[in-house]
Amino acid sequence: MPFGVNFSLTMAGVALADKKPSIAVVTNGAALGSIIEMILSRHSDVRVVRCRTYEQLADHMRIAPADLIICDYEQDGWTASEMLVNLRRHAPGRHFRSIVLTSFVSHEVRQGCRFAQVDEVVIKPMSPLFLLERVEAHLAEVDTAGNAALAPQRSNGRDNVVPLFSEPDRTGGPRAVH
Repeated sequence: MPFGVNFSLTMAGVALADKKPSIAVVTNGAALGSIIEMILSRHSDVRVVRCRTYEQLADHMRIAPADLIICDYEQDGWTASEMLVNLRRHAPGRHFRSIVLTSFVSHEVRQGCRFAQVDEVVIKPMSPLFLLERVEAHLAEVDTAGNAALAPQRSNGRDNVVPLFSEPDRTGGPRAVH
């Protein structure tokens, strides 16, 4: 049996036997990715997979879909919105939640995240423990079948959380849309 087929079957077997929620991490910097992976891996109730490129993430999602994807907004010529839209298009029926990391939020970033159905945008730099708290909140929404719930997670007023679904009120400040 060729190596690729055997490896794929083994990975699929592990994914089916392992009911732990899985998290895929895709970041530009090796240091940031390693720190996120280390913090998340400390908890034995999740499986963390670090992918260095969108192509690695797409290959992993074909074999063992992730429940949550954490990614930088810009990654090797792709934006997070392009990556997530492509993943959803090529894997219909597989639901996952997403957290996007960015240094700034422009109109383009906001529109792209809305279009790609990003669940949360976190502003860098952030505390790894803050990110862990946000991951735990999202994984609490994962149902028993291993698919991420579709209900969007609303911001609770934390500093690094950008509400994507808001519109200005008459005084010019943000107002959440319910």
